[in-house]
Amino acid sequence: MIISNYSELVDEVTKLLSRDFLRPQVPGWIHFAELEIVREIMPLREIKYKTTGTLTIDEVELTLPDGINGIFGFQLDENPIRTVTSVEMPQLLRRRALNTAAADQFPSVYAWTGTRTIEMAPTPKATTPYTLYYTGLMADPNETKYTSQVLVEAQDLLLYGAAKHSAPFVRHDERLAMWISLFNGGLPTYAAFLDNQLDTIQVSPFSSGRDYPQTTGSF
Repeated sequence: MIISNYSELVDEVTKLLSRDFLRPQVPGWIHFAELEIVREIMPLREIKYKTTGTLTIDEVELTLPDGINGIFGFQLDENPIRTVTSVEMPQLLRRRALNTAAADQFPSVYAWTGTRTIEMAPTPKATTPYTLYYTGLMADPNETKYTSQVLVEAQDLLLYGAAKHSAPFVRHDERLAMWISLFNGGLPTYAAFLDNQLDTIQVSPFSSGRDYPQTTGSF
């Protein structure tokens, strides 16, 4: 099975443990597994995340996820997809002042206004789905909409790592040694994958220190 988000991963770990009553504990074990992966093989790398949402009509400010360090892609999931470009606030204000076309209902630029907020221009005139690609700390495993680079590239490690961290609750499970072996044995393979991974980020102009070159939309 392909696991596409944290909620599905929680379900799979719960199935693996065969203990439905432990499901509330599983997100914490996933978090510990991801921390261990980062500590062991990714200490100098920023983890990439993807989240989705919907813009609200006439709301120019957007609250960003907790733990965000930078944005490397922001798009409106229309047909065709529209890229929202990072600018400094003076440019955004000029763009807003010049926007007189009623038909221009989709934001085309954004600027950081706080640690976890951005403003957009033009003002959204329709409820519009969006996808945000960013780097940061661990996402909340309970959030269905979140997908991470580690979840995409090494979901088996997160699965077995979470099972490994369930040890205090399932210490008499004969499968525990196997989960630990699969997790520990998979770390060098993932490290080698990261060392050989091609950089998919395409360089384009960006202006804020917390923004990154635009990406193709994949990890």
